Amino acid sequence: MDEKTIEETLRRAGDLSREKRFADAEAVLKTVLEERPGDRGALDLLGFVLFFQKRYGEAEAVCARSLAYHPDNAYAMNGYGLCLARQGRVDEGLRSIRRAIETSPGWFDPYWDFLSACGEHGRKREAAEIYSEALRRFPGARDRLLRLARRYSLIGSDDA
Repeated sequence: MDEKTIEETLRRAGDLSREKRFADAEAVLKTVLEERPGDRGALDLLGFVLFFQKRYGEAEAVCARSLAYHPDNAYAMNGYGLCLARQGRVDEGLRSIRRAIETSPGWFDPYWDFLSACGEHGRKREAAEIYSEALRRFPGARDRLLRLARRYSLIGSDDA
């Protein structure tokens, strides 16, 4: 596959994933990875596709593979951490998501995912620091963050 074909194939896989046709997107992505096993875009999207099929162990392996090729890939760090947390390896998962935050502090998603993982596992103490940091960094997301924190009872009514 030449560069243009790979780009078109990745766009197609992205379209399929947005349509929630995850199995089709997975098949398309695997064709790219056969030719370019370390393609960051394909690995990141494949991890996403597997995660949303609740295939957390496979998604974890794809994120680990992406990190082997791209050690500073905050997207893969975040996905890896989410997969670990969903499989009950919460401490390790939160460490990976925190690394994603440190690597890319201007990216909102890891803050949200850290708080969600804390909420899913009753980890209020760890959530407090990240919640405060997220509020400082993303003041426009205050209402969303507050709803998430309240959904999981991560904060009291006086902490808003």
